[in-house]
Amino acid sequence: MKDTNKKLNVFKLMIILFLVNFVLNFLGFRVLAIDIKEMESKSDYELYNIAAEYFNKGNDQEAFKVLKYLLENKNPKNREALYLLIEILIRNINNFPEAKRKDIFYQIVEKANWINENIDYYDYKAYYYKGWAFYNLGDLATAERNFKESLKYYANYLPSLYYLSKVYLDKNDLENASKIIERILNIQPSNINFKKLYFELLVKQNKFNEAIDYFNSELSNLNDENIYYLLSLSYYNKNEFSQALNYIDKSLNIKPNDNDYLKLKVKILFRLKDYKKAEEIINNYFKDTTDEEIKNIYSNIQAIKKQRIYILIAVLLGLLSVIIGGYFYSKSYKESRYKKYLQEQKASYIEKVSKKAENLELLTGFAYDFLAKFLEVPKIGI
Repeated sequence: MKDTNKKLNVFKLMIILFLVNFVLNFLGFRVLAIDIKEMESKSDYELYNIAAEYFNKGNDQEAFKVLKYLLENKNPKNREALYLLIEILIRNINNFPEAKRKDIFYQIVEKANWINENIDYYDYKAYYYKGWAFYNLGDLATAERNFKESLKYYANYLPSLYYLSKVYLDKNDLENASKIIERILNIQPSNINFKKLYFELLVKQNKFNEAIDYFNSELSNLNDENIYYLLSLSYYNKNEFSQALNYIDKSLNIKPNDNDYLKLKVKILFRLKDYKKAEEIINNYFKDTTDEEIKNIYSNIQAIKKQRIYILIAVLLGLLSVIIGGYFYSKSYKESRYKKYLQEQKASYIEKVSKKAENLELLTGFAYDFLAKFLEVPKIGI
């Protein structure tokens, strides 16, 4: 029964690797076949080296074929061959549809378990592979347990330390994350992936000024969407929204449909009062969201839109009232000024006429002048 299961598992892996090879060929890699008779004359050590050479050249199908022959016909307990088999699966995991990846993760767990059960219970690398698979499956508790087992047998195994720190960061266990990351940087202070972990730790600790300074001094040459996201988050929490928008756009240029990046952009746009763009993103990506923060932002945008309509109506009504009132006021004011002007003119002419009444010719001239102005006509005839 065990032999049957073993053959079935190998068959499954053959199918997987056939698909991997198809993808690699599609991307332009050449596959160079190796003859089975040629493999018969090789030792398991030589076969492993041939498989490793194929692997290093990116020819995973041929690497797998050699490993399969080695494990079935030469030495089923060749630990390095099993490691390489798992590495082939890990390297090609993203070439498969997401629905298929779960099966591959469990294939990795199965192979790692076989190493612990049949070759070496204390094999730290097998525990690491199991931890890696469970981490990617989202089972943080099982991943943590396996990484700790790995480190029990090799205390400074960096891959296990790296992923254990990621587990702690994901669980928001910042105290343990800080201890592990400090330990990692003491071993390899110049490793860029470990620096990225430290940057993420600073952001999660709300040390935003330190995080920005660290980015500028250590990570500014990277083109990494997650680093840009964390940097945007830092500026957002410092209320520097224009800078935050700049970096979240860089993240979205690399991964345009990432929900976390889009949610942060919505929050930034809302704080910048760019309600139109924020609403567009919500309508396009979060129409049926259960995220309370996004739902509240959407509700606030709708309330602000209604408020703006009410304000616009009030302003228009106010302007209309001013225009109408101004018209009547202006008309009344002009009439009052004109009457006053006529009274002044009338009084002036009466005074002049009373003084010059004896001179009829002069009186007539004044009469002409007065009537022409009063009647607003160019000529008068009496």
